[in-house]
Amino acid sequence: MFWENVCHAWWSLRERIAALKPCRVPVLMVLAGLAFLLLASQGEDVARALAERRSGHVDGSQAFWFFAATLAWSLSAWYWARVMLFLKLPGIPAQEPRLQALRIWTPRLLGFLAALGVALAFYRAARGYAAGEHEDVQDLLHFYGLWCTLGAFAFLIAVSVRRKAARYAYGKLAEGSRLQSTLAPVLNLPPSAEQPYGGLTLKQLSPLGARSAPLRSSSRCRCVAGRRASRTQN
Repeated sequence: MFWENVCHAWWSLRERIAALKPCRVPVLMVLAGLAFLLLASQGEDVARALAERRSGHVDGSQAFWFFAATLAWSLSAWYWARVMLFLKLPGIPAQEPRLQALRIWTPRLLGFLAALGVALAFYRAARGYAAGEHEDVQDLLHFYGLWCTLGAFAFLIAVSVRRKAARYAYGKLAEGSRLQSTLAPVLNLPPSAEQPYGGLTLKQLSPLGARSAPLRSSSRCRCVAGRRASRTQN
């Protein structure tokens, strides 16, 4: 019985690792960024330099672009991991209910950990000063760390409820209106549990592939209509 449980746990772990294999590049990129921020001395120097420049009343554009880059890092980690998990690849488990939660939450947690790692880097940099040394810089590092922590949780909440919020906004639009029909592809989103993870080809995943079929059909309709018109004239 014990070895059966061990084998079952091992095969379950292998299945989950295989399910996450398509998003291994975003995972590695986030882990590399966290290693730089939290383990390397250069990451601590970056956080200190940002706070020291800002405490000296230097132009705050550097801080703005730093936090903008942090947001872009979180968004890219979440988005590309999510997109890659949609792909149907050889050796990757197909859409299975038992793997759905793993595929839903892994991209979300990647974006969350990216922003949270920046917050921890600020706290780590603040602890590097001696007591009473550069207190204004320490306060600013703690301030940055607090807002990065709040931003990380705000990001996690936003990507978790965005589909529900979009459907709620869609339901508030006038039924059958032009605005509702125009925004339907953006707002009328299916629940995350119904997403076809591990079941789409690259052509199906691409927006261009989805749009090319209607364009081709409409062009064929115009050609047929043109032929009929020419026959009628003749």
